[in-house]
Amino acid sequence: MIKLILRLWQLPQLILGKIVHLFIKKRTTYLKTIGKLRVDVYLTNYNFNISFGPIIFLNKLFQEEHEYGHSIWSAITGPMYLPVHGVCSFVGNMIWKLTGRKYDYYKMPWEWLADKLGGVKRGKPGGGGGEPNPVE
Repeated sequence: MIKLILRLWQLPQLILGKIVHLFIKKRTTYLKTIGKLRVDVYLTNYNFNISFGPIIFLNKLFQEEHEYGHSIWSAITGPMYLPVHGVCSFVGNMIWKLTGRKYDYYKMPWEWLADKLGGVKRGKPGGGGGEPNPVE
């Protein structure tokens, strides 16, 4: 019953994740289910990592814990996740990639929060610092 309520609470993310999966299904492999939230993780050869509530897509340079942190925040905020957190994360990522600006992407509040919720420890003291550590 709780799983059903959680899925309904995250319905916008779940629907979007299923739509994305339909388009990239041929280039994804089911990897595993992780965490107490029972999040399904798919490995893909596309150059992105993204979470849609209970669905995570990771590339070969992935960091599972960070995306799981996004999934936890999605479970907390429900239908407000995409319009608030998701949009900020997407826009921040696009600015970082398209402008080539030098700044720590993971120090942005929504990314820092995903790290904290997912239990990620970054390279520099106090958090932050470069690329994520790949999960084996």
